[in-house]
Amino acid sequence: MSTSNTTARIEPLEAYPLVSDWLKINSDDTITIYTGRVELGQGISRALVRIATQALSVSSSQIQLISGDTEYSPNEGYTAGSLSISVGGMSIRAAATTAQDLCIHELAVLLSCEPCAISVRDGKFFHNDQLTKYSYGSLAAEVNLSVPITPTDASRKPSLNNDDLDSPLDTDLKNILTGNQFIHDLEFANMLHSRVFLPPHPHAQLSVSTQELERYLPGQVKLVVINRFIAVVSNNEWDVVRTVNKLDNAAHDLWHWPQDTNISGDQIDALDQLPSEELSVLSQSPDKATDAQSLVERPISVSVARPCLLHASIGPSCALAHFYNNKLKVWTHSQGVFFLKGALSKVLHMEENNIRVIHKPGSGCYGHNAADDAAINAALLAKECPNTPVRLFYSRLNECQHGTLGPAMRSSATAWIDLNGNLNKVQIGVTSPPHSSRPKGRDNPNAHAEALLSENVSKDTHMPFVFSDVPLPSGGSTRNAIPEYTIPDFELTHKKITQLPYRASSLRSLGAFTNVLAIESLMDECALTTHCDPITYRLKHLKDPRSKAVIDSVVLQSEWDGIKPGFGLAYSRYKNSAAYCACIVQLSIDEDILVKSIWIAADVGEVIDHEGVRAQLEGGAIQAVSWMLLEQVELVDSRIGVSGWEDYSILRFGQVPSVDTQILSSTAAQPLGCGEAAQAPVGAAVLNAVRSLLGFRPSRLPLTRESLIEQMKAD
Repeated sequence: MSTSNTTARIEPLEAYPLVSDWLKINSDDTITIYTGRVELGQGISRALVRIATQALSVSSSQIQLISGDTEYSPNEGYTAGSLSISVGGMSIRAAATTAQDLCIHELAVLLSCEPCAISVRDGKFFHNDQLTKYSYGSLAAEVNLSVPITPTDASRKPSLNNDDLDSPLDTDLKNILTGNQFIHDLEFANMLHSRVFLPPHPHAQLSVSTQELERYLPGQVKLVVINRFIAVVSNNEWDVVRTVNKLDNAAHDLWHWPQDTNISGDQIDALDQLPSEELSVLSQSPDKATDAQSLVERPISVSVARPCLLHASIGPSCALAHFYNNKLKVWTHSQGVFFLKGALSKVLHMEENNIRVIHKPGSGCYGHNAADDAAINAALLAKECPNTPVRLFYSRLNECQHGTLGPAMRSSATAWIDLNGNLNKVQIGVTSPPHSSRPKGRDNPNAHAEALLSENVSKDTHMPFVFSDVPLPSGGSTRNAIPEYTIPDFELTHKKITQLPYRASSLRSLGAFTNVLAIESLMDECALTTHCDPITYRLKHLKDPRSKAVIDSVVLQSEWDGIKPGFGLAYSRYKNSAAYCACIVQLSIDEDILVKSIWIAADVGEVIDHEGVRAQLEGGAIQAVSWMLLEQVELVDSRIGVSGWEDYSILRFGQVPSVDTQILSSTAAQPLGCGEAAQAPVGAAVLNAVRSLLGFRPSRLPLTRESLIEQMKAD
């Protein structure tokens, strides 16, 4: 069954319908492109430039991209959900194509010819294939771009012969290596440096006075204390770092909290004890009930649970802020600059029109990390130190213990099959909190600073954060909980956790990761029960030829026969509407699990940037292996029990498997989001490969040696 939506409506074009909302033609032959989508390490900037160059028939050197600037960019919400190309990119294509048509029609009037006689190559205009004196720049003053985008231009594809972009190694990598890429490298004259001293426990209160805190400060360091918000500021960064380190080391002497509120553990078992509500999400039954005698008597059931996960970006969060003339400018690596602008307005008691938020890339982002909190904290300090730019770095301790977590969750799947081995009925049960506590603007800032600035400390540790989920078909907790397979009788339920002892929010793929693990585990168990290989079993339950094509492709790549142990197959279509992805994993088990090889076949529709797509799929695959084998967070006395990399294992370079990726050609199709497509099927393929070697199915992540031994004993 499928919930995919194939309509071609592009929502940003409804809010920003004019060509001038998306681009400006400059007299020097450059073209400024405005986008609300931001660079998170996924290569979106490069892809958007490519879309613009192809639609306008210009070189990449003529494009100036303004990304995530609340003064210029359209508000496209969050850069999330694998929608940057399929929605943001197609909006730029539509605007650019309309702009080119407007210029062609204007030139046709000037030359007294038909528009079909005009063509554009490398930004130059030709009349009957003869070069004219006209260019975009020379026509800029004549063409009015404050007109609606032509609706058909949203789906019109340009000729894809413009491939003049520099290679990623020539541009992206060079910027990274030379320090031109990251917000952490941004500096201003007379800039102040700052760090925050955050409470070590959600209910912590200061045990000492401000005067006693000042004893830890050298003379040139300023202390800022607003209730529980504490920070130090100086023009000497090293003084700031040393001061905060001293404070952190003495934290247990400087703060106190009630011991009866402490909660510990990995939070998987807590899923059954936390407050919750039972929701019936979807129920689909055939018109005619199946005769019970035609079903295999015993249902087949699986369950998979994951622990809390860190975002674990290689670089901590950072922000810069400058408050002057009652106006605020903030530089951030947030995913949603407009929502952050609203949150800043509420927390700082400022009018939104006096705030400008500008995106600058961080060191990679996998969801709602601490970037928004860092930006709000930097802005608070900028107001305390007006007329001087303030840069705030989070320490690794801050990032680990005060960022958000991907929440613990469990997905269960039960199938009834008929005597021919076909799926007849499937029940999916998801136990999970909502997966987002992102800032939602002025009405709901969802900011850590709000709790720190408040005079009251809530005993409910998830406050003041409001958790929510995107409804289906995209979903949050229930994302990808509806299988793509043909199932006559289907039921989806959600045990929604309503209160948490930690702050949860969006982590790459949201609930899709665990839900696909359960569904693909179920498919393998059904195949085993019916004495069918897992390849054939999946193919006979799929109708979409594109789904079948990625499975056929990955089988050819891996040369797996569907029988040999140590291999695992899994398939999913992200959000039931984005990229199709099938994966096969080969692994071995000795003292630990070693993933040797991964094969990926994906259909992402129209491919804008092959290297970008490949990087997203392979990066997601490697991260999925890390989640499966190593990553977990436990609470220790209601605190996140991770202080740094020594407490949180991730996959090391020496453990990275070989990855072979095949991107299927779909030139006629619209682009589909690929940034989160490989995460879930790779994880599920690992689980299926482990099952083939050990003869039992693990139900709890991560698959460490100790965990596997414990689960095998309990099996």
